[in-house]
Amino acid sequence: MPHHAIDKQTLKHDPFRDAMFALVDYMHQRRNLFILLGSALLLIVAAGAGWYGFSQYYSRWQSEAFAKVETVLADTKLSKDERARSAQAALEEFLKNYPRGALAPIALSYQGRLAFEQGRLDKAEQDFQQVLEHGQTTPALRVLALTSLGKLREAQGKPQEAEAIYNRIEDKGFEALKAYNVGRAQLAQNKTEQARTSFTLAAQGTGTVSQWAREALEYLP
Repeated sequence: MPHHAIDKQTLKHDPFRDAMFALVDYMHQRRNLFILLGSALLLIVAAGAGWYGFSQYYSRWQSEAFAKVETVLADTKLSKDERARSAQAALEEFLKNYPRGALAPIALSYQGRLAFEQGRLDKAEQDFQQVLEHGQTTPALRVLALTSLGKLREAQGKPQEAEAIYNRIEDKGFEALKAYNVGRAQLAQNKTEQARTSFTLAAQGTGTVSQWAREALEYLP
C-alpha cells in the first residue's frame, strides 16, 4: 500500500486546522466576553418568554374588565340615566387601566356615543377622534368613528363638513354606507341631483343601507 507522506510544511499551512486554532485562541482570549454574551442571550430568551406570558394574561384581564363594562351597558334593570352614569364610570375605569389595549377603541366608541346622546358634542368629538388615532383601531371601527363624526357635524348644522368626513371612508366594504350618508349630507345642502346620484350608488346593494337608499330615492322630488 503506497504511503502518502505529509511534510511539516503542508501540515503547518493546513487552512482548516489554522482557522480552528485561531478561533479557539480568539475565544480563549475573549472568554469573559463570550460568557457575558451567552448570559445576555439567555436573558433575552427568558424575557421574551416572560413577555409572551404576560401579554396572554394582559389580554385575559382586559377581556374580563371589558365584559364588566358591557354588563353595565346591557343592564335593563337600571333607568336610562342610571345606566349612562354607571357605564360612563365603567368606561373611564377601563380606559384608565387599558389605554393602549385592543379593546380601548371600542370603549372610546361607546364613550363617544354616550356623550353624543347626552348632547356633550365636544366630548363625543374628542372620543371619536381618539378612536381614529388609536394604534389598535380596526378598519371597521375607523368607519364607525368617521360615520359618528359626520353625524355629529350634521347635529351641529354643518352638513358640508359632514359630507367631507363621510368622503374620508375608504374601505370598499362600506361603499353603500358611505354613499348613503354622503347623499344625506348633500340633501341637507339642497344639492338634490348630487344626492340622487349618491343614493343611486348606495341602492345597488342588497343590505339594509341599500334599502334605506332606495326609500330615500322614492321621496326625492
